[in-house]
Amino acid sequence: MKKVFEYIALISLLIFSFFLTDKTSMIIKNMDEIMIMIKDNKKKYETKGINAIINDKYIIPGISKKKVNINKSYNNMKEYGKYNPNLFIYDCIKPSISISNNKDYIINSGNKLKRMVSINFILDDITCLDDIITILDNNKVSSTFFVDEDFLSNNLELVYNLINKGYIIGISNNKSNYKWMDTIITKVGKQNNIYCLYTSDKVVKKCMSIDGYTIKGENIDNNYFRNIKKNLSSGSIYTLNINNELVNNLDVILKFIMKKGYKIENIDKHFEE
Repeated sequence: MKKVFEYIALISLLIFSFFLTDKTSMIIKNMDEIMIMIKDNKKKYETKGINAIINDKYIIPGISKKKVNINKSYNNMKEYGKYNPNLFIYDCIKPSISISNNKDYIINSGNKLKRMVSINFILDDITCLDDIITILDNNKVSSTFFVDEDFLSNNLELVYNLINKGYIIGISNNKSNYKWMDTIITKVGKQNNIYCLYTSDKVVKKCMSIDGYTIKGENIDNNYFRNIKKNLSSGSIYTLNINNELVNNLDVILKFIMKKGYKIENIDKHFEE
């Protein structure tokens, strides 16, 4: 019986030692100048979340709350050797009203506070694709290509290469087999999200059945530069039909948009909350 009490006393002592060591370590950490600086300055770098905006059947993405992760930021700066606000590590907290839990609405704009636009293409043949990709790559712009079932089934390797390069593949035709296309794009191609191009209300239900996002932008099939210049604003979504006129104007269009201070991102980034 005496041995049992000795073991209990030893275990209790060890637990108390671990607790004391942890407590001492925490006190020392909190007294560290880097930790003090982090706590004193973190609010300047945190941002409030903004809920997604719902209007009729449309939705505009919100913005996540950005909160400083104190311990991760401390460890990051401690390794660096001094306080540096560029080394803050953040936790992102999604807004309570988000596009992710409102997929029965149509996304018709990105969040206007992000000064971002997206350029998307309806891809039904590969005639001008190489030229489009070259122009996008030269301008370091990522984009989205909407394809139908026939194009996807006939160009699987091409589609996988586009996904691997960071482009997004979406569904363009409401008569396509959405479940099969989703399997090919997200399960096999490893794309994170699936997007459906709005053409009728039927698209929303079909897109919801594969847990996808329905989007509607401004469709442009000619006079590309004039139409984009006339309506350019933060959050804009442009869907362009590919032809020779577009190829001849795309480089000018991209440079014009960026010169106006907008980032051009694919819709994954554009709609990111």
